[in-house]
Amino acid sequence: MMKPIRIAVVENNPATRMMLTGLIPSLSQGSVEILIEAATGAELLFKLSAQLPDIILLDMFTPVMEGIETSGYLKALFPEITVVALASDADDFDPALLEILGIQSVLLRKQPIEFMVTAIEAIASGSVVMPKIERHRPEPSSQIPLLRSVFLLPHQLVR
Repeated sequence: MMKPIRIAVVENNPATRMMLTGLIPSLSQGSVEILIEAATGAELLFKLSAQLPDIILLDMFTPVMEGIETSGYLKALFPEITVVALASDADDFDPALLEILGIQSVLLRKQPIEFMVTAIEAIASGSVVMPKIERHRPEPSSQIPLLRSVFLLPHQLVR
């Protein structure tokens, strides 16, 4: 049998954290092991001094130290750990910011736990998991004129 994928779960909601840490290992049939659980990014960083997980499921909105700040520390201190953003909705995050922070995958809390287990296994083998983002753009108002650039500087040209 292969070595289990060791994960850390950072979730400030105790009920959600308990559900994730209880169901993910049991549904994975031994392929995923919970190594660390924490309520905040600060608690995670403290616990990482003892042992390092393969993947961190990181709640992006935790008290004390939010996910964005935590992921910055993780990228600098532990670049070998894969960080997965844990969000409530696909619109909770900016994909460009996540890319800067080195976060390539996002799991939504509303996704079935079975899907999360499959996604964790895929991420551990190098895949990227990202929910479809549907931005709701307001219809342009007829009262506000839309201005368009009439020229492009050379450095703005796209080839």
